Amino acid sequence: MANAETAAKARLGKLKKKADTLGIQYQDDVTEETLKAALAEVDGGQEAPAISEDALAKMGEAIGKAIGKATNDQKADEEETFVEVDPADIGENMIFYTPQFFWIAPAKRVAGRLVKAPYKKIVFKLDRGNAIQIGTQWQTRYMSSYITNNKKEQAWLMTHPLFRRIFFVDDKEANITSDQVKFAQRFAQHIQALNITMAPDLYRMAAELGAKVDHSMSLPTLRTNIATKMTENDIARDEAHLRTLLTASGKQDLLTQTAI
Repeated sequence: MANAETAAKARLGKLKKKADTLGIQYQDDVTEETLKAALAEVDGGQEAPAISEDALAKMGEAIGKAIGKATNDQKADEEETFVEVDPADIGENMIFYTPQFFWIAPAKRVAGRLVKAPYKKIVFKLDRGNAIQIGTQWQTRYMSSYITNNKKEQAWLMTHPLFRRIFFVDDKEANITSDQVKFAQRFAQHIQALNITMAPDLYRMAAELGAKVDHSMSLPTLRTNIATKMTENDIARDEAHLRTLLTASGKQDLLTQTAI
């Protein structure tokens, strides 16, 4: 038993190393099956060469062309490609949520390649709307969902850089928490602005924020790390401000609550 567990950990470690090299995002609790499926999307899981110093220095000059290419990528992503589902890919249902009225999961870039969803567009459609009070005003919070029992789709979604940032999985069908909603909304604002930010500015911002960066990291991954750090800082400031207000008003018993 011990030998089997050791071998499984070694296999997972090798898969994580390949994923890191290719810039594939994954969570600490990712499974071997999920990583294998994600790696199979990119050249059969072959490792990509690290970005050289010379290539890194020229990235800024290529950003203008990249922006134009992103427009073409978006048009290409609008084209549907239907493939017959392999019965072996069918598993248990998983439900993914996003705090939006409607959302289409965008293609992701892995090792410089545009990787679309394996079978078709993944469209999150309205699941429910709840009235919530923010201050003295009432607003409607929307939640859209996507349900799938396809293992390839699940792996594609769970290794997407926006997973657990803009969309989430909850196999118990419980409500997404207020903290997750707030994180998703703030993150979406930051990533939208960063998508048109030039490479030199991105590296400067990463250094100032203390965001994770290395020379083998793709620009989309760098943008995700910066947006995550900016969102975390926003939420920390909001909570500090709320704490100050509650303390000043003598409502210390409410300090554990988080503002929406």
